[in-house]
Amino acid sequence: MNKEFGAIFWIHLFLIVVSLSTPFWLDWKFILIGIVILQLQWLILDGCYLTFLETGRNKDITFWYLYLSKIWPNLNMRKTKLIVRYLIPVLVLITAYLLQAGSNTIY
Repeated sequence: MNKEFGAIFWIHLFLIVVSLSTPFWLDWKFILIGIVILQLQWLILDGCYLTFLETGRNKDITFWYLYLSKIWPNLNMRKTKLIVRYLIPVLVLITAYLLQAGSNTIY
């Protein structure tokens, strides 16, 4: 494992924050394309490239689990992985669509 809070951690965190903020500044169609690309990465690599750089080739661990388990040692790895891979992307997409579709009906 690399240095715990090294450059890869900060790049990864930055990309996560940017991704979570996309409903407020990026068209939902582009967000959908990004989610498809992200899912393809997980499918092809069986995980996240940046997480592999941080932890080695552990396909079961996620960035979120790696750091949140330090706060909550009993955190369930499988549930965290499901939330990160499926729930969060869907919520980001739904949020973007609702914000943007709602703003289109006003005009």
